[in-house]
Amino acid sequence: MVSQANAAIAALQTLQAEEDKLRGTAELNAHANSLGLTGVINAGNLSDQEYALRLWRQDKLTVRMRPLFPADSPQEVEARVLNNFSQSGRAVGDDLFRVAGFGERIGGTEPTSAMFEPTARVIAKAGWLLQQHSITLMENDFHLAAFRSIAREHSIDGLRWSLLHLQAIDSARLKTLMELGAGASAQTWTYLSANGGPPFRRIVDSGIRVGVGTDSTNVSALDPWLSLFYMTTGRNVAGMLTNDGQQISRVEALHLYTEGAAWFSFDDHQVGSISVGKYADLAVLSDDYLTVSEQNIRKIESVLTFVGGKVVYAAAPFADLL
Repeated sequence: MVSQANAAIAALQTLQAEEDKLRGTAELNAHANSLGLTGVINAGNLSDQEYALRLWRQDKLTVRMRPLFPADSPQEVEARVLNNFSQSGRAVGDDLFRVAGFGERIGGTEPTSAMFEPTARVIAKAGWLLQQHSITLMENDFHLAAFRSIAREHSIDGLRWSLLHLQAIDSARLKTLMELGAGASAQTWTYLSANGGPPFRRIVDSGIRVGVGTDSTNVSALDPWLSLFYMTTGRNVAGMLTNDGQQISRVEALHLYTEGAAWFSFDDHQVGSISVGKYADLAVLSDDYLTVSEQNIRKIESVLTFVGGKVVYAAAPFADLL
């Protein structure tokens, strides 16, 4: 019996050799491809991202990876910009692996840290993207006040800054975000709880730039179809109606997961929709998402996944394409 999940994970990690961690990362990427995922914004621990970087160097990365660097202080931002972000203001990498910016906790792990604003100010001065963990209305207000203060000195319009999670954000706060040129990124980890939120309907109706994510794998499941079920039905993992009134349509939910999410890493001109000139990142699904029953949304998988026109996952009868 596991009484402390974090302690159990830490104990397992001490038994893993480097090759185990690299293999596990490759297997996680393969699992993501089997669900139809072709790209992620990864705001996890920096040490974990080393293994995706190794796969990229070996030409074995099968998911477009957009890591975010942590930033606990202005000095850390300055060091990162100097040492890692050295190609005409963009990070070293390519369209498969490229650092997107800073996040998801700026100025330390405490969301309302006194170091948030001075650290975020240096990020704005350097012209970089920022994403900030902001769950409660109190946290929203703290971060919005800092955004407004920073914007008087360094415009953040165009940098695609955003607040994440947003379990209860209201229309007035969403309007402030929009006026600043920032976006709203809602995560769906409450699918695993009896609590409601985020207010998907309110966020979409506001007209703000919006995307969604799972907050996986440390907090919730990676599977996007669980999130799409939750957003469209308002029902949690047990089938309980926990977010009534905030349901959005299947097309709206899919947009948030594709073109909507791509905006948050400056990738909307390359991925997110089937358009001339964009990369051939696509998935052939096991069921018709638009017509399948609500319960069966959660069972959708990919039978054939492409990243940049290359087959990265194939189920029977397409396995010979790999």
